[in-house]
Amino acid sequence: MECSEVREGLVDLLYGNPDDPSVAGLQKHLESCANCRGDLGGLQQVRKLLGAWEDEPPLRPFVLPAAPAKRWQRPLPWYLLRAAAAAVLLLAVLGLANAEISWTADGFSLRTRLFESGGTDGKHYTKEEVRDLLKVVLNDSEARMSEANFLMMQRMMDTIAAERKLELRLVGLRSENSRTKN
Repeated sequence: MECSEVREGLVDLLYGNPDDPSVAGLQKHLESCANCRGDLGGLQQVRKLLGAWEDEPPLRPFVLPAAPAKRWQRPLPWYLLRAAAAAVLLLAVLGLANAEISWTADGFSLRTRLFESGGTDGKHYTKEEVRDLLKVVLNDSEARMSEANFLMMQRMMDTIAAERKLELRLVGLRSENSRTKN
């Protein structure tokens, strides 16, 4: 193995399973390479220091201001509540009755088709047509969701890979700096 490959696997070695087959190759390289051993030692020291780190208490307590007291609100009069309930009930009945309300030159008209008989006039879908439309819509939305999920996972994997490379580059720079100081 080359040192660049080993540096990429140092974090896995530090946090991973020691019985992993890839770890054996890393440990074999570490036995023969003092630079990589030094890098691993530096990472182990950082991990140890981070584990011992304790949060400091804030300099002064942070207190959120109390929410303002609610003003008393007068409830709605009973007749307004009943009128609203009656309007909702009327709309529900009209909807269930399949009502058609129109305003024409002749005036206002209300027509219900609650018990209308007869065949379809071409303005309505049959059950089969509704099923076919639903299948097309569901298949299309499922395909779009799958594609969006795939793209999101790709972006996430690219971000993780970029962050890992950046961290490894920083570890390499720090180890080079420590070597030049010594």
